[in-house]
Amino acid sequence: MRALNEGPGADSDGMDVEEFFTWAAYFSIEPPMGIRADALTGMVMAQQYNMSRGKGKPVRKPFDFMPQWYKPPKPAQTPEQMKRAMQLQFLAMGGDPQELGLE
Repeated sequence: MRALNEGPGADSDGMDVEEFFTWAAYFSIEPPMGIRADALTGMVMAQQYNMSRGKGKPVRKPFDFMPQWYKPPKPAQTPEQMKRAMQLQFLAMGGDPQELGLE
């Protein structure tokens, strides 16, 4: 097996099974850098913001600068809620409230 710091194909045409399992074990403990680049970028952005913020402005955490990959699903709307949303949209677009029977 070649050393882990050597590139692919250093002594052979590919990776043997022992090397594959070594890398699999390593990545199960420490994920590749690209996966958590958002966290590292968030830390740098928070540091820069907090160093430059004005007096009285709140401290920002790295989480504030990271994208939100998971958003919990919103609860389903009832038919009445959907009807009300459509009525509000109709009125916002300049619809006549009398057509909806609201006045």
